[in-house]
Amino acid sequence: MIKKTDGTIIARNIDIMDTYLSRMRGLMFKTSAPDDYAAVFKFDREKKVDLHMLFVPFNIHAVFLDKDNRVNKTRKMKAWTGRAKGRAKKIIEIPEKNYREIKKGEKLIIKNQ
Repeated sequence: MIKKTDGTIIARNIDIMDTYLSRMRGLMFKTSAPDDYAAVFKFDREKKVDLHMLFVPFNIHAVFLDKDNRVNKTRKMKAWTGRAKGRAKKIIEIPEKNYREIKKGEKLIIKNQ
């Protein structure tokens, strides 16, 4: 589950992408995403990350988090063609249909991480 500190739930159903292969594949080749879903990409350290939407057929919002789960960047990414870069310890990819507004500076709580 991912939620804001005020209790607003972002997603109940999450996949943790914490291996090289799972992070590389991400949401590629998925035809859709379940309701109330998000993918959480975890890295060993905060680093520069380059995202792409090749083979992802639906729009998403990418949320870049620092080591304290504080939002340092958000980007709307279009299916197939979107790209985003930024520094992150974790990135949350939320399908557009499930997205609730998240602002820079907000802290998120990720359970089952």
